[in-house]
Amino acid sequence: ELRKSVQSRASASDQFTVSIQQGSVAVASATTQGTQTSVTAGPIIARRGTTYRLTEAMASGSANQLSAYSTTFSCVDTANGNDPIVATTTGTDFNVNVPTGRRTHIVCTFVNSAGQVSWTKTDATTGQPLANTTWRINAPGGTVLSVTDNVGASGYTGLDQDPAPGRFRVAVGLGAHSLVEVSAPAGYVVDATPRPFTISAKARTVDLGTIANPRVLGTVTWSKVSPTGGLLAGSTWRLTPTSPAGAPFDITDNTGQPGYSGRDTDPVAGQFAVRDLAWGTYSLVEIAAPVGYVINSTPNQVVIDATHTSIVLGAFTNQLSPGVKLPLTGGEGASGYWIAGMLLVAVAVGAAVTHRRYRHPHRP
Repeated sequence: ELRKSVQSRASASDQFTVSIQQGSVAVASATTQGTQTSVTAGPIIARRGTTYRLTEAMASGSANQLSAYSTTFSCVDTANGNDPIVATTTGTDFNVNVPTGRRTHIVCTFVNSAGQVSWTKTDATTGQPLANTTWRINAPGGTVLSVTDNVGASGYTGLDQDPAPGRFRVAVGLGAHSLVEVSAPAGYVVDATPRPFTISAKARTVDLGTIANPRVLGTVTWSKVSPTGGLLAGSTWRLTPTSPAGAPFDITDNTGQPGYSGRDTDPVAGQFAVRDLAWGTYSLVEIAAPVGYVINSTPNQVVIDATHTSIVLGAFTNQLSPGVKLPLTGGEGASGYWIAGMLLVAVAVGAAVTHRRYRHPHRP
């Protein structure tokens, strides 16, 4: 009885044929199909003292040659306490002689195993395994293997033999390969760096180690407006990390002024964009309003995570300070200064004229 055991395939199309020959005649054979990992040729009725030839070969249509696999062979007599007929060895073609003088049941086995590459995908910030990445292995001869993460889900039919999320073990053939990440989970940056590796007869197992995905940093945007909806320049804000806790930082309005070095990356007065924020929860609050307006001290929560990396808070309104009127035209931040200044000038001129008339009354 000749058995075939396939531990791993270098390609899904690889199939194996095992056969028992007596002289030049094949008396039994079997070929794996599909995802089968075992088949048996025989059993046959064997003559004592007769030599049989046991072989294996790649079936027609296979992507790889038998040299892409490591092969072991062994034979035991199961009718006599698994007495070894052929000790475990390597090779693909053996002659086995049936012992005389006793009843025997000889079971021989070819075990095939492809090369293997493994790696681990992690979150660059926490170092924890990161699930649901997809990969491409460029194999010899232009063959491309698509690899999806086996997370232990029922019915998985991909190439990853490790059911732990973020950990990969893939069977490959001999030769030079390269591993490339195709997609990362939401909120992570794809690492598209090709990682070459070679599977050889002497080095059939390769561990590429840990490959980390950096997180996509967050951006939060908002605007400051008057009761009529016009943009207001000159407000200042404080953004405080609350979970995890961190040091707060202040954000002054970037109005396009030369030499601005604050955190607001939007140069339009009254519009704010703060970038490169780590994942977490923040509190945003206005700490200084434009001149002539009442500060809006309501805190606003900002949460940045894998699925929320671009936060748009919208417009925040400042009410006019008591006694201040809206200008009819012009920008609402700078115009307020201009109108107030003109009023002061007019009052000053009027006072000067009155004072002059008082000191030098008109003489007829």
